[in-house]
Amino acid sequence: MTEAASVPALDGRVYYLAPKGRVFPNHGFTSRSIVYKRFAENTTTLALSVGLVLPTMVDIQMKLDECVAEGVDMPLSKVLGIVKEAGKVKFLVFADAVSRVAVQTGFACLLIHSKTAYGNSVVFLWDMHPKMHQLHVADLVKFLRLPPFFSTLFGPLPTPSELRVYNMPISPLAAAEDCMKRSTLQLLSDVVVDAVECCVMRKLVRGSSKESGGFLKRSAVHVTLGVLKVCGSAVGRAVAGARGEYWGEIVGIAVAPVAFAQFSVVMHVTRRRHSRGSKPSERTRSSSGGRSKESGSQRGSGRRTPLEKKT
Repeated sequence: MTEAASVPALDGRVYYLAPKGRVFPNHGFTSRSIVYKRFAENTTTLALSVGLVLPTMVDIQMKLDECVAEGVDMPLSKVLGIVKEAGKVKFLVFADAVSRVAVQTGFACLLIHSKTAYGNSVVFLWDMHPKMHQLHVADLVKFLRLPPFFSTLFGPLPTPSELRVYNMPISPLAAAEDCMKRSTLQLLSDVVVDAVECCVMRKLVRGSSKESGGFLKRSAVHVTLGVLKVCGSAVGRAVAGARGEYWGEIVGIAVAPVAFAQFSVVMHVTRRRHSRGSKPSERTRSSSGGRSKESGSQRGSGRRTPLEKKT
């Protein structure tokens, strides 16, 4: 996004939960420009090096060190096999991350074609928020007295117009809704990519129940992450304004795995208690059923019980 974002915004409703919030200019994107921008960002030399080349080299080095420590013979074919396997695994991880960005870009294109004020705000926030990371990285580089060149390696900084929009005084509810807009876009992309991966694995491994359970678990993780991000941004905005909104969301992201793990433990304990509580009732039913069958068999065989003999 450039300073062309000063184009007047579209008329329409921008907030549904909050009474008012940020005033968004037009993002100025077309479908082609947003696709080109995201493709260029994710195929830079730094992105390919950090996301694919460096992890592959580290994985190869670790596996070679393990083989040397175990005293295993290392013919050329085995070394090439290790390189091939590590490259395949890391390429799939990198492709997974890029595919999620691609799906997000696809949803952003749909919002651009909708030409609504709400869609304009979602695309504006989705494009602006990653630049806020670069702003804080630049502050860190400046604090450490490093050359400013290092801050440019991680991407462009937000423009003055974007900073004005982000620093507008808004309510915590408006901050939560803004975070919800971006989080929903990310949640949809995560669910779509996870569903495709589970379908592919189901056809390859034919473990339908296991893959469906994994898909539901990952979806629950994504929902938990989104909820805590929204709550963190709202609390941060209430406590420390725009800077608190940013760091509150970061705290929500950090807390999400721990919260989901605790929730999973509670659910597991609850299920175990429920299953233990249902076992005695099943035993009593089976024992009572066995007694009734036994008495019925005695009557059918002509045997008289002691009570019948007295009468």
